[in-house]
Amino acid sequence: MKVWGLNILLGLGIYTTLPAQNTCGVLRDADTREPLSGASFRLLGSNQGILTDAEGRFCLPAGPEPQRWIVQLSTYRSDTLMISLPVTGELEHLLTPIHTELKDPITVTAFAAPISLAQSPVLITRINALQLESNISATLTDALLATNGLTERVACGVCGTNELQINGLGGAATLVLIDGMPLMGSLASIYGLSGLPPALIDRVEVIKGPASTLYGTESIGGVLNVITRQPHDHAHWMLESWGNTHGETQLDATLTTPVGRQRMLLGVSGYHMGTRLDANHDNFMDVVLARRLSVFNKWQFARRSGLPFQLAGRVYAEDRSGGTLSWRREYAGSDVMYGEFILTRRAELLGQYTLHRNWRLEGSLSGHDQRSWYGHTAYLARQYTSFTNLVHTRRLHRHDLSAGATFRYQYYRDNTPATAAAPDSRPIPGIFLEDMWRLFPRWTLQGGLRVDHHRDHGLIPAPRLNLKWDLNEYSSIRLNGGSGFRVVNLFTEDHAALSGSRTLVIEGPLNPERSWSGTASFSTYTQLGKRVLSWNLEAFHTYYTNRILPDYSDDRFIRYTNLDMQSVTQGLAVSANLAFGNGWRVNLGATWLDTWQNTGSARTSIPFAPSYTTNWTLSYQHPRWKTQLDYTGKLFGPMALPHYPEPYTRATSSPVYSQQHLQCRQPINKYLQVFGGVKNLLNWTQSDPLVAPEAPFGDAFDTAYVYGPLQGRRFFAGIRLTWDH
Repeated sequence: MKVWGLNILLGLGIYTTLPAQNTCGVLRDADTREPLSGASFRLLGSNQGILTDAEGRFCLPAGPEPQRWIVQLSTYRSDTLMISLPVTGELEHLLTPIHTELKDPITVTAFAAPISLAQSPVLITRINALQLESNISATLTDALLATNGLTERVACGVCGTNELQINGLGGAATLVLIDGMPLMGSLASIYGLSGLPPALIDRVEVIKGPASTLYGTESIGGVLNVITRQPHDHAHWMLESWGNTHGETQLDATLTTPVGRQRMLLGVSGYHMGTRLDANHDNFMDVVLARRLSVFNKWQFARRSGLPFQLAGRVYAEDRSGGTLSWRREYAGSDVMYGEFILTRRAELLGQYTLHRNWRLEGSLSGHDQRSWYGHTAYLARQYTSFTNLVHTRRLHRHDLSAGATFRYQYYRDNTPATAAAPDSRPIPGIFLEDMWRLFPRWTLQGGLRVDHHRDHGLIPAPRLNLKWDLNEYSSIRLNGGSGFRVVNLFTEDHAALSGSRTLVIEGPLNPERSWSGTASFSTYTQLGKRVLSWNLEAFHTYYTNRILPDYSDDRFIRYTNLDMQSVTQGLAVSANLAFGNGWRVNLGATWLDTWQNTGSARTSIPFAPSYTTNWTLSYQHPRWKTQLDYTGKLFGPMALPHYPEPYTRATSSPVYSQQHLQCRQPINKYLQVFGGVKNLLNWTQSDPLVAPEAPFGDAFDTAYVYGPLQGRRFFAGIRLTWDH
């Protein structure tokens, strides 16, 4: 009660009634020109402010120096107003409503050139920084909990390997981009997502379905493009720190500042978890012990031509370990006690340089070094990835053309039989051509073809065809079809291949996995007074061939081959976003999945793909105190699970469960915000994630039976400091 009382007093202290003097005006909706009441004007650098009256009128004191006022109103884009003497006449200031923001954001993922979301023939799911902040988390995978169609799966119950699945397809089928660059190779995709702190992210753009026409290999099931924040043209810093009752702590710091004519952003993120937890009493740690540090630096260079030039780099280091409660690092690689210990060191460099108005050169380099021990088995691996993309875009009448040439090089070496003779070196040149044709005023057709050349597989084409029909200004129908492919790296994607208890057998040449996908979607948004409603309905079907899955039917071998199998993922998805004029915002979503694979006449469900999920985010911001409440969650339907023989049998279908989080954020003044909440509100965890944990060095031991959360309820609290100049 004392805390709430303090918040109320602080909130009431922010706005005071100011006498009408010097500068008066009317605040209006930019689209309808209707007056806006209850909007706040706050003087930058102080707690001084006013609210507009019922007719949208305001009066601001004008001093001898220019003054910068921040203008805010729920369901409208925040803006600034500069006041300087002398002022003549009455001012009229316009605020842009949220529905315009929903319609006009730019996407850089759907096409070779930036276009607005409304124009894109491909349906893009866009998660902005405000949505990520509604679920404050240590990693991006946790922050995306309430995103429709995305699910996190922990693939290893000891070392905490996680992956993001799109519409039930495994994480290896999802291509992760950073600022449009494919920095995450197969080795980094296992642990690399943990090194993306949400504090550095401006937005995330998701394509559900193959996107190999633009991005080549690995985008067989979808694309996750992480767009980092841009440097400001003024000095700004932010410091955020939080901790929870399980001993996790995180510190994020960002600084943006002009450096001469250039702009620079520097971000540092550190995370530590040192508490050994064992709530399910299996003598194994429920949460991995981890220390990680990530440093990110981005520069925007001012050129005389005014054309963009941008460079960014990141270094990342992490130590993580899991195992029995008594395991220590000095036991790594021995059979004294079972544990898994992973040391990761990673560096990335990416850039974009516009050669001419219609020519753009972009590229990336990354190096990933991993030294790890799984029980007494050592896995020492190193991977280098480079990517160069030369893109030409041109508008010809009703055609937006894009063409390009790419060159991707992958170097991989480890201590397994796969690279014993020589490292795995893959130069992959490719070309692509795409045309977005505005057939009629309301019809857009997009067609494209990419051809990559693989040394072992020859030419691999990847076409796509997309059609968009605008029913009116607010509603559209999209039809999308395309193909994706992926060249598999067994040892970086399947921990079982590291086991020394079986002999590895690769039967014949492994051809790339291939997918064909079709999607139909309907999107619309409406404005009902101050309420804004947008929603999407989507039906999808993905057909897989050439699947490469391990065969454990013989206790002596692990066999890998292109299976004579078809695999299908299909379903329906619906999502809705509703913004009220009184501070409430609701995001809802649901996905129904039908996933199966067959060999001959036998049909089985694909493991770890939930039959349905529902997700929600309910947010409320008090219009005066600015107290922000966020309630996020996801409900998981039953999913098929692996079968184990006696005496290690487990349930072959998971129960229905949900993850729910609640948090509160309260600004104290313009510099300080405090926040806190609870994770895993219902305290639901999986009780049996490991098979045969009593004999971890035996053949029956398995860490891949994880289908639900392993970490129970915990409370967290933190602070955020910001400064603008």
